This record gives sequence, C-alpha cells and structure tokens, in this order.
Amino acid sequence: MKIFSGNELKALLEKLILGEPGIYGMAIEDTQISVGQIQEPILRKELFLGDKFSLKMAISGEPAYLEERYEFIFCLLGYIGQIMYERKKLLSDSLDRYRELAIISRLSARLAGALTIDEIGEVILSEIISALKVESSSFMLLDGTELSVRVASWGGKVAFPEESVRLKIGEGVAGCVLKNGEYEIVNRPEEDTRFITGKRTIRNLLCVPLKIGNRCLGVLNMSNTRDNRDFSSEEARLAMVFANQAAVAIENANLHTDILKKERYKAYLERYLSKDIVDELIKTDEWLGLSGRKQKVTVLFADMRNFTHIAENISPDNLIKLLNDFFSEMTDSVFSHKGTVDKFVGDMMMATFGVPYPKPDDAKRAVETAIDMQMRVQILA
Repeated sequence: MKIFSGNELKALLEKLILGEPGIYGMAIEDTQISVGQIQEPILRKELFLGDKFSLKMAISGEPAYLEERYEFIFCLLGYIGQIMYERKKLLSDSLDRYRELAIISRLSARLAGALTIDEIGEVILSEIISALKVESSSFMLLDGTELSVRVASWGGKVAFPEESVRLKIGEGVAGCVLKNGEYEIVNRPEEDTRFITGKRTIRNLLCVPLKIGNRCLGVLNMSNTRDNRDFSSEEARLAMVFANQAAVAIENANLHTDILKKERYKAYLERYLSKDIVDELIKTDEWLGLSGRKQKVTVLFADMRNFTHIAENISPDNLIKLLNDFFSEMTDSVFSHKGTVDKFVGDMMMATFGVPYPKPDDAKRAVETAIDMQMRVQILA
C-alpha cells in the first residue's frame, strides 16, 4: 500500500480533477491541500476515519457534472484519506511505544536504587507527576485485608502522610480496582456511588492496580480537582506502565527484605547450630516459627577441669584467651558431630543432640563428641 505525501496527493488531485472539464476546484478542509478554485456550487462531505479523526472535503464545479461524478471523486478521496489516517495512526502508535519504552528505561534506572517501599512510591509518584501532569496521586498498598496510603502527592510535591487513609477490599473505587484487578476511569466521581468524598472536590479519577501475575499488591490513584479534562484510555495505558514497573519493584524489595532477614537469622543460628542443621532449617522455613515441643534429646555437659585454680593463677587477659580457645574447639567438636550448642555458663558448655531434628544415633554422637573434646583439650594443653 502506497502512502502519499502531501505533495504527492496534491499532484494526484491535479491530474485526476483538474483534467475534468466540469470541475472548478477541490479541497481537503483543515489542510493546505487544495487544487483549482472553490466556488459555487459546492458539494461537501465528511468521512470519519477511526475513532476521532475525520476528513472534510469540498468540491465545486458545474452542477450536472458534479451530480454525475461526485460519488466517484469522494470515494477516491476517501480511499486516499484512509491511507493518510492509517499513516497518522501508525506514527502515533510508534510515538506512544517509544514514549513507553523511554519511561520504562528511566523508571528502571531510578527504581534500581530504591530498596524500600517508601522509596519506590516516591519514585513512581514523581514520575507520574511529570508524565501525566496530574494534580494529586497516591500510592496504596495492601496491608492484610485493607488498602493503606504509603505515599501521596499534591501540587507537584511528594509526601508521606502521618495518618494513612485505609480502605477495605471492595470499598471505594480503589478497593474495587484492587478486588477486580482492572483499571477504572471515573470522570464524574460525584455520580459514582462507590466514590468516597474527602476534603477536596475531585473532578476526575484514574485508578490502576499494582499487579504481579494474578496478585494485586495495591493501587495507584491519580486525580484532578480543577482540571475539567477527562482521563483518556491512552493515559490509563501509560499509568499501567508505571503500575507494572512499581509492582515489579515492590516484589523485588520484598524479596530483598526476605533475603536479608534469612541472612540475619542464619548468622544467628550458626552460632549455636551446625551448618547442616541451619541449612535444613532455612530451606524448610522452620526457623520462622520455632516453638517448644516435647521430644527425646541427648544432653552433653562439658567444663574445664580445675578451672577455679587456673583462673586464680593467670592474668585476666590470658584467662579470656584460654576460654575463647577452649570454647572454640568445643563448639567445633559439637558441630562436627551435628550437635547443637545450647548455652555457655562460665567454663561450662551445654550441648544437645536431637535438636531440632531427633536422629536414632543422637546418644552415640554425644559420646563421640565427648571423646573428641578430651582429645582436643590435650592438644590445647
């Protein structure tokens, strides 16, 4: 399909129309494309191309000739106009895609350094203010069974509200968007029974869900109080770009928090448990909810012989070094036999076997640990 430029279209019209003896002139209104002279009598016709684009045409000439030929001429121009419309739409769609890619690129760069939910909300709202020119916006997250505002903006400034607005799932427009997982444009909020009035009069509202797969993490809200301009589907699509990027960033932030939490617990548990037991606890997530329970356990007590006499005859510095070396070797011995260090009391260590997972050879490994401890003490001495 050939796409005509303005000059090409004008040249074609001159060839097809001015060669007709009964035509005075022809013009595509609201453009600079015209040939001949437009004078009475005139026939006009408007062709609608797409949703919001129309082509208005005027042709003048001898009445009898126009009556005979105008349908053909208008059909020809309609065909050419359709080509022009498709070219314009293609260009518009390409620019939209480019704009979305530019936003995604910029957002990705900014969100890479945002590790907390509040930082993510601040980045998203500042970008929304810049791209959509909205008067106010809010970043709401699901907290249990309610939506709560984490970050909000008004008049181009981002803030963290001290008192958060809270909505139940399905309550208000935002609650319905969270429940249904689909964006909503409400250009007449006062006519929507779901709308919850606040301190400011809202003239239009756009709510988009923060979704990861089929899960909704929250909602982005955008509104204006003075602007009578209605939100469009194109703006909603752009808002979804922000929402999708925000949802991914939230998921990554939560994952990062979980990893840090596991690493802290792992470091803590490794002070008292062998690496094999710690790895098993972390893998099964049992460390998240360890609680007391009755089970058979083998307990080993080990202390340093004649410790009181030793402590009375060496300096405090040397005593601390002695205890550190002693407990380091004893702990290593317990861990090497898959035991658990329960506590240290003075020069005494208490170790258990069968915690948190009992095994048939717990008692045997406790005895083997005791023998290994005696051998290590001889080396220390």
